[in-house]
Amino acid sequence: MDWIVFFVFSRVEMHSRCMSTDEYATRGTLTHHFPAPPRSCSAETVVIVGYGFLGKKIELLAKALGMKVLIADRKGSRDLREGRVDFDIAIKRASVVIVTIAKTSETINLIDEREMCMMRKDVIVINVSRGGIVNEQALISALHRGEIGGAATDEPPARNTSLLIENIPNLTVSTHLAWFSGQTIQNLQNLLIQGLDGYVKGYPINTV
Repeated sequence: MDWIVFFVFSRVEMHSRCMSTDEYATRGTLTHHFPAPPRSCSAETVVIVGYGFLGKKIELLAKALGMKVLIADRKGSRDLREGRVDFDIAIKRASVVIVTIAKTSETINLIDEREMCMMRKDVIVINVSRGGIVNEQALISALHRGEIGGAATDEPPARNTSLLIENIPNLTVSTHLAWFSGQTIQNLQNLLIQGLDGYVKGYPINTV
């Protein structure tokens, strides 16, 4: 089964239906809520936008599951880097787009209405980076019009924004808690100590 569809959407929707209705008990299945049988992992084309530490980890996981992985080059870049695919071409081919790029003035609205129109009708857009990289209103419009299959964001929008006001069944939101593990907190503390130690010794590290 297509793991992206199952874990990002089906688990949430199926849980809700099992807890709030007697549909499964009476029909014995909920498969009729799928427009078609989900893809297997080998049929997925995962496009990673942002090839830093997290992007590389996602690549390893996706490949381990047998998925095809494309690394998108910078948007608008004329000279492709080795191992990268033109941004627009990658977006058009993707069955899953995973955004892991840092939020800067250059990446705000990186995926907007133009990019949504390029994508496959069944694509899943997953933003595990910061809000604003995927244009919120363009995403809502694309979901409502059925231009994309679904979306997930790992950073909840403000309470009064459209992502929360609108009723969007094929959208899921999580709370950006990946940093909250004991090991991650320890890593951050170690980096702080190393940074202070390097600064005192005249060899600053991780400078911006």
